[in-house]
Amino acid sequence: MAVKDADTLPLYNLKQKETVKDLFINPKLNTKQQAEIREILNEYQDIFLDVPKVTNLIKHKVQLTETEPVKHKSYPIPYKMQKDIDKEIDDMLGIGVIERC
Repeated sequence: MAVKDADTLPLYNLKQKETVKDLFINPKLNTKQQAEIREILNEYQDIFLDVPKVTNLIKHKVQLTETEPVKHKSYPIPYKMQKDIDKEIDDMLGIGVIERC
């Protein structure tokens, strides 16, 4: 079954589209509460991004059951999808989500 462009979902934004200023603060909060919320949002605005980035807060180690590398022929990529895949890889390299190894 062929995948149509309309069927695919964008996985992430490459450019920030929203900031903490775009967040909705409930108008039922009093002025002091709204100010406190804005202060917290401004203080931690770097974590309220709609663009993914790398974190160093957690380290993860994958423990393998075998020391021998798994070798197999790579799966063929349909020619029609190659440009999209290359663009996706370049985009992820550009924002630092993945790195060459």
